[in-house]
Amino acid sequence: SVMIAAFALATAVMLSPIPYWAGVFGSTYLVLITVVDAGLLYTAFNGLKSKDFAREAKYCKVFQLAALIVFLVGAV
Repeated sequence: SVMIAAFALATAVMLSPIPYWAGVFGSTYLVLITVVDAGLLYTAFNGLKSKDFAREAKYCKVFQLAALIVFLVGAV
């Protein structure tokens, strides 16, 4: 299940620049989402190595919330 979660996060990170490329959001979105994506990738790959999945899941949820906030800020 950790492998599936890591794969899903990696896929989300690969798809996250699409709104910028489509011209929906500006460069502020791209900069902010890049930072959030780095955090998501860190937690995904750290979750594969770590035995403390609950801690990594907590960090992942924080970065997912940050991604939502970036998406909402980009829409303004």
